[in-house]
Amino acid sequence: MSTDNLNESEAFYTFLGQRLEMGSCDQSPEELLHSWRTMSEHGQAVRAIQECIPDMEAGHGIPLKQAAAEIRSELGFGDSE
Repeated sequence: MSTDNLNESEAFYTFLGQRLEMGSCDQSPEELLHSWRTMSEHGQAVRAIQECIPDMEAGHGIPLKQAAAEIRSELGFGDSE
């Protein structure tokens, strides 16, 4: 088993334990897995954004308008303005 799978399993186990402690385990196993995945993906996105903030504040990166224009160009879409 890879380390990523082990970490993911441990994280899900912790999530289930927290749900049981709170007494809010009235979901099916499938619903619990969906809830955990949603929370996990959200948390990863928030952490990724938080990690970028110091770079942005230091003047690194490009303005959103420019980034959007580059993405549209890469995907072959015309200018939206």
